[in-house]
Amino acid sequence: MHFYLLVLLPKLLVTIVGGIYFKYLSRPYKVSFWIIVMGMIAESGGQFISHVLDRPNLWFFNLYLPVATGLEILLASYLLRPFIAKKMPYVFAAYMVLWGTVIWQHSIFDFAVTCLLATALLCTILFTVILIDNAMNSDKGIFKDPLFWLCVAEILYYACDIPEISTFTTAADEFIHKNKYMAIIGINEILNVISPLLTGVSLVLCGRQNKLQYV
Repeated sequence: MHFYLLVLLPKLLVTIVGGIYFKYLSRPYKVSFWIIVMGMIAESGGQFISHVLDRPNLWFFNLYLPVATGLEILLASYLLRPFIAKKMPYVFAAYMVLWGTVIWQHSIFDFAVTCLLATALLCTILFTVILIDNAMNSDKGIFKDPLFWLCVAEILYYACDIPEISTFTTAADEFIHKNKYMAIIGINEILNVISPLLTGVSLVLCGRQNKLQYV
């Protein structure tokens, strides 16, 4: 029940809303829509492998990591200034080298925590830059700008993942069981609901604004 309410349902709602407005979405928001859809499929697949097939599912998420990161980099490349966007293929290539190295050194069956942390750091930096460079200077009014809500959704999701992910890379077993860590988990569960819903807000705003051009 926890998975369905806090993980699957928010993404399913955004998928439905995004599907309604899909033909009116500009290219970055279509990519954002597919990020939500792919995330929902990946999490459902992981849940199925683990709870229905009763098999380890870490290999599945390890394979999904470069897909998710590639989509995020693609999304950012549409929103960054051209001279920065041109560097994004190299950023993705560097990420793939890191991913391949981590998998080779450990195993496809051991979760690539270092790669997940790299994704979180990268996305936090990219979408903070986009937020400052574009959304904060919008002539639409900040709360009516779909880019503002999209950036906030991305930053909330990834920036607040960093403290949790970082604990996985340490041997601080005692810390993991302390209340502070449990508080981080609780906050992240809430943000896992809020973040896709904010993405949904950006899709609705973009869809409605572009739809007016067709009327």
